[in-house]
Amino acid sequence: ATGNTAKQLLKSRALKQGEIRLSYPAILKPEPDGKAFVVNFPDLPEALTSGDDLEDALAEAADC
Repeated sequence: ATGNTAKQLLKSRALKQGEIRLSYPAILKPEPDGKAFVVNFPDLPEALTSGDDLEDALAEAADC
């Protein structure tokens, strides 16, 4: 289900003319309390985001 969610998020973001889409690996880690996920990108250490659940974290990562 999660793989489909990520694919749907990417498909739902249409490119505007002249835009280029780049993909970077992301690491999603649950918070110790299990109530949120932190997302970091090994290739972009300054890019961090999070979400209240896995779906929200994926959406935030797509916007990061």
